[in-house]
Amino acid sequence: MKREAMLRKLCLSIFLIVIVVGYIFAQAASDNQFAANAVFAFVNVNVVPMDGERVVPNQTVVVRNGRIAAMGSAKRVSVPKGAVRIDGRGQYLMPGLVDMHVHLEYFDRNAQLLIFLAAGVTTVRNMDGRPNILLWRKRASDGSLLAPTIYTAGAILEGKPPMRDDNKVVETPEQAETIVAEQKKAGYDFIKVYHTLDRETYLAIVAAAKKNGLTVAGHVPRSVGLQGVLLAGQKSVEHLEGYIDEIEADDSPFKNQRSWLKRYFAVKVDDGKIRSIADASERARVWNVPTLVEKRLSALTADELQIRLKQPELKYLPPGTAEFWRESNARITGRMSPEDFARLAEGELVRKRLVKTLHERGARLLVGTDTPNAFVLPGFSVLEELQNFADAGLTPYETIKAATRDSAEFLGASNEFGTISIGKRADLILVAGNPLESIAALKRRTGIMVYGQWLTTNDLQKRLDTLAASYAGK
Repeated sequence: MKREAMLRKLCLSIFLIVIVVGYIFAQAASDNQFAANAVFAFVNVNVVPMDGERVVPNQTVVVRNGRIAAMGSAKRVSVPKGAVRIDGRGQYLMPGLVDMHVHLEYFDRNAQLLIFLAAGVTTVRNMDGRPNILLWRKRASDGSLLAPTIYTAGAILEGKPPMRDDNKVVETPEQAETIVAEQKKAGYDFIKVYHTLDRETYLAIVAAAKKNGLTVAGHVPRSVGLQGVLLAGQKSVEHLEGYIDEIEADDSPFKNQRSWLKRYFAVKVDDGKIRSIADASERARVWNVPTLVEKRLSALTADELQIRLKQPELKYLPPGTAEFWRESNARITGRMSPEDFARLAEGELVRKRLVKTLHERGARLLVGTDTPNAFVLPGFSVLEELQNFADAGLTPYETIKAATRDSAEFLGASNEFGTISIGKRADLILVAGNPLESIAALKRRTGIMVYGQWLTTNDLQKRLDTLAASYAGK
């Protein structure tokens, strides 16, 4: 009897293993649909190529092996035999979006990467990398991981004390030379700097990066200041750091003082100084990643907090995330007065005015969110940041361009993505309205294509629902 019971248990175990393995392989086959069905055709679709402010109507776009193989009038371009046909009538095909400032390590990998895709984000620039991110980047590119394309820095380079134990503290030019070379050898795409570096070490980092064929992005070291960063050749400035010191009015009550209000631009500013520093930014050809959404959501009023806590997308994040974010908000707002909240609202207008002036004076802008700061949702916060750009005065085309074509230009990948043309990677979004008329159309997604894999909105929703269900009981 004991032997028979053991045999039954063994058979049951084998059966369960077969079922689980079968499911895994079926899921893998689903996740790599483009390998089995390598040819897709968007038929009778309106194409928004983003090579200019235009829509090309009634096109057929053929995708083969993850690349755009053919594109032209639906009357002239034939659909290859056996291709998966995607009806594009009345819809608009545009490049996938890019989030140029993310942190990938702070959530469950599968959750974060899936949510990016669900919101139409097909490329991300990770600002604080580790070896596992390099593995994710490789797996995303070879199709074994459903994810956006990943560009990543290595560990942040900063002074003492480090914000995180495994960041790289750099205190001398000699250390700078060594650490930059190590990150290059490891395969990271660029160098990320923090504001605590001393001047000599910072300049050595920039020089070492140039020597190793890397660019530098990040914060503005206090020892250098924004003008020094512009002169040094840093490629991108994050969060509009350093700008407040340049645009604060001479009669501001906080002039030459440190105040938490300055972090939010909630001080008196000078419009002439805004124009002057915008011109300096344009001359230096530095790119600015304002992360307006991060500043906006870091100190919510009680009413705003309740609205954010009811966002349906929160259920796709690991358990405890919303509570952690609520506590983070409370730490900032607990000692704030109604007057402080009014000042923060004024600061938000100042940041948008600065963004508008940067754009008008020809300085370059990129869309980034700093997810996952409090209530800055992966993917979906990009749509909020696009609206912030629009509220600042950019047209829908100018706004979307910053999150597509300009991002590809910054990353040196204009031949890969950012516009729709033959030979480009098929990172695409199909939406039910004209995004050049209103960026709200980006919320009406029919589906997305990443590395040539087509995922309908329903496909993505099922994956999100499965993700949410997996948190049950945790």
